[in-house]
Amino acid sequence: MGCLLCGRRQEDPVRVPSPWRRGVVLAPTARQVLVCPQCQDDADWTEVLARCERCDGTSLMVRFGEISCRRCGVVAARAGRTTPPDPDDAARLALRDDVAAAIERVLGRTPGG
Repeated sequence: MGCLLCGRRQEDPVRVPSPWRRGVVLAPTARQVLVCPQCQDDADWTEVLARCERCDGTSLMVRFGEISCRRCGVVAARAGRTTPPDPDDAARLALRDDVAAAIERVLGRTPGG
């Protein structure tokens, strides 16, 4: 899954807390998203995220068809059927470049060549 705002893909995890932040967007269906550390530098990055009805926090998650707050624990609403995000063009291009680089590293050649 890439960053909701810029499409950048998350690198392989290391054994330290991730600087990436999770959240939920509601339209068209509730889905969990990630925001990269660079996009978090923008003061308005949380504006696109859904907020908890009780504590107004953005630490929501979609689990078993329900939206729940990791901050206060309230189950906010039924999320309905969740679907994975449709990646935008930037995410598709980033994935294509990542795959091409991996093929080059492993096989020593470019795709199709």
